[in-house]
Amino acid sequence: MIHISPEFNEEIPKWDVALEALLRETCEHKGKPLDVRDIHRLSQQYMIRFDDLMITLLELVALEFWQYRDEGGVARTLSRDDVDRIRGEGRFDVQDIDRLTGWWQPRPE
Repeated sequence: MIHISPEFNEEIPKWDVALEALLRETCEHKGKPLDVRDIHRLSQQYMIRFDDLMITLLELVALEFWQYRDEGGVARTLSRDDVDRIRGEGRFDVQDIDRLTGWWQPRPE
């Protein structure tokens, strides 16, 4: 259990901020939205579970900090039900790469 001081009044993000920073930096360096292969490459390069990166990304889209565009390039919002449906059973793994389409990017400020 985490005990936080009553004087602590900062909001704790609902996503992994370090993973979001890595995804954001990669997207900025690439100069265009990330696709699932970019995310898989990051997971291998930095030895981060692919599932952790995908869950972070889906959470950011559901909270409207990031944007998802489908394979046709249309911006889509994702509800909690959408995230659960996309996630399916268990963790994301290499078999999910071909079923996950579209692109992800930070929302414009």
